[in-house]
Amino acid sequence: MHSAPSVIYPVGRSFWQGRIVAMLWLAGLAAALGFAVATEAGWPSVAIGLAVALAGAAGWYGTRTALQGRLQFDGRQWLWWPQALAGATPAEPQTLAALVVQVDLQQVLLLRGGRAGAPPLWLWLERRAAPALWDDVRRAVYSPASVAAPSP
Repeated sequence: MHSAPSVIYPVGRSFWQGRIVAMLWLAGLAAALGFAVATEAGWPSVAIGLAVALAGAAGWYGTRTALQGRLQFDGRQWLWWPQALAGATPAEPQTLAALVVQVDLQQVLLLRGGRAGAPPLWLWLERRAAPALWDDVRRAVYSPASVAAPSP
């Protein structure tokens, strides 16, 4: 039996993440407008409008500040290398205790990475970030880590 290949995959802002957030926000906006028109309520409509505006701002901020870095599989474990800010010292890698596929759209993966004593990482991987490595990263994500790292 062959183990999954070692791979380093770039993670950046996701086109799909932005589109999904925008579609959900538009659905909320349509529901709020429908409520406002149907009920002709005064202050509840204003409160709902404010909530929709805040949700849109939070979604936009979350999409703009999405995690960026590199995801590495060495045959035994997953490492997350966060992108260092300009002028900052490079960040140390973080070992991920588990990497679970939450959504698989063939060209896009949404992964949840568990870290000891920290909130989970949510990472969007897209084929267009590194098409030549896409099949390798998919094999690594779906295969259990081997006991020992494969020899080069």
